Amino acid sequence: MSTRKPLAVAVSLAALASVPARMTGADEQPAGESGPTKSGITLIDRIDGFEDWVTCVALSADGSRLAAGSYDQLTLIDAADRRSRTEVNLGKGYVRSLLFFAGGGSIAAGCYQSVILIDVVSGKALRTFKGPLGQVTGVALSPDQRRLAAAGEDGSLWIWALESAEGSRFWHAENSPLQSVEYSTDGQRLLVARGDPERPTRPGGVTILDARTAEPVYSMDQIPRTVTQAVFSKDGQQVLAACLDQNVYILSPGKEDAARAIARHARPINAIAVTADNRFAVTGGGGSAHGKNEMLIWNPHDGRVLYSGQPHTDRISSLHITPDGMKLVAGSYDKSITLWSIADLSGANPATE
Repeated sequence: MSTRKPLAVAVSLAALASVPARMTGADEQPAGESGPTKSGITLIDRIDGFEDWVTCVALSADGSRLAAGSYDQLTLIDAADRRSRTEVNLGKGYVRSLLFFAGGGSIAAGCYQSVILIDVVSGKALRTFKGPLGQVTGVALSPDQRRLAAAGEDGSLWIWALESAEGSRFWHAENSPLQSVEYSTDGQRLLVARGDPERPTRPGGVTILDARTAEPVYSMDQIPRTVTQAVFSKDGQQVLAACLDQNVYILSPGKEDAARAIARHARPINAIAVTADNRFAVTGGGGSAHGKNEMLIWNPHDGRVLYSGQPHTDRISSLHITPDGMKLVAGSYDKSITLWSIADLSGANPATE
């Protein structure tokens, strides 16, 4: 366990400030509208009937099951017959993070002060992992399926060995809630997003930790606002950080001044997802102000927007893409989720190397 303050890597504030103008020319689609677009994205279904905000969503790796978290509830949905639902009452406040295990037979739900492992078929709780104080804002599974990591709004990062269920506080961020956690594809690093949405004038940041020692190997502490979610590019060479200041920051750890702002939204960005081939990124935004709850699909190499729409009438809270890049699910505070086919994106404006 380490509580040492992260080592800061100098990144120029001027680089972070060089935000491009609002991007235009993308395929626009108004809120609630369905059907194919010239950008290669098709709305499969809109699933309503949730009693509260949808705060997080997930898709199983094969795309056969959907999961949505809201207040006290986890909803499991058959992706083929979307009328088939299993409601699981967790009684732990808002479910802030979800993660299907390999095979899709179980799912981890990050709730108030705990992560609950649930059998997908029966809806029964298999095990509860306790550690962080307050909400668990992110969960991640190591590539070897042996360790479960959880980020907490108390600033703590916990790791449990799944075989023994033994866990401990692995790392702690001083005076900063954590907003997400992710393992690198080789399992050697952990990426956490930091910031306090309740204190919007304070900077946010990202930290990369050695997954064995908890030693910080990179930290960016001068992102203007809270980083709501950070993900590795699939080659592990870059970090994409979604921020409440309406921008995504692309960071290149180890390269001085290697930071740029891209994919600007009209409202705070709450979620980001990247396809496994690193060709496309999806971001979802929205805030307390009315309208502009945008979903953008864009090229992370050059920032070109392939799709821009407002498929929800309130903020988009969560996004998830299947590993094969065929399906996308979005959750929203409008108490609905949308399921999309993005298979045709493979022929739409390929990435520039």
